[in-house]
Amino acid sequence: MNIRIGTELSLNLKDLNSVIPAFFIGKKEGSHIALALSDEHSKIFMENKNISDVAVQYSAGEYRYEFNCALVNVLDDPAAIVVLSFPDAVNAVDRRSLCRINCLISAKLENKTGTDRQAVTGVIENISKTGCLCRIEGGALPFSINEDVCISCSFPGLMGEQASDGKIVRILEGQKDPVVGIHFNEKAWWVPPYNAK
Repeated sequence: MNIRIGTELSLNLKDLNSVIPAFFIGKKEGSHIALALSDEHSKIFMENKNISDVAVQYSAGEYRYEFNCALVNVLDDPAAIVVLSFPDAVNAVDRRSLCRINCLISAKLENKTGTDRQAVTGVIENISKTGCLCRIEGGALPFSINEDVCISCSFPGLMGEQASDGKIVRILEGQKDPVVGIHFNEKAWWVPPYNAK
């Protein structure tokens, strides 16, 4: 397990259906890893010390790394620190199957699960044919991990509105406006590069 100190990680607390950010600060090989949290997020662990399943993700270079572990301890002095069990295995997956385009495009995000459909506005910050990262405006997030959604926008250079169905695969809530990562169900034809005729 090779993580640089200061690396940002995403902690998916499956028991609570919540995803929070943390920063890697150290490890004891084969025993545990230590992560720094904001005071706000440390309260989640302090109030739920029986958390048994934590899925961790982080990115480095061209890969995204994933592993599962369990909560060992929570410290609030001298800083907010969570101690997790050392993972049995770390899986590496291609970070992005296609290069993403950095952009700022207004978009609408609508859930497709259940009968109570909710829509929010946001800004697509980067996009590829297989997915995008979208910042939700207003701080409210009525969606959860693995929820089916439809994202639509007016893509520069194309007429009308373009839309893609997908699934929320990542949520970051440590900022003013939450950010969601969406994986499209099918490659979006309307995102460059375009096939030559």
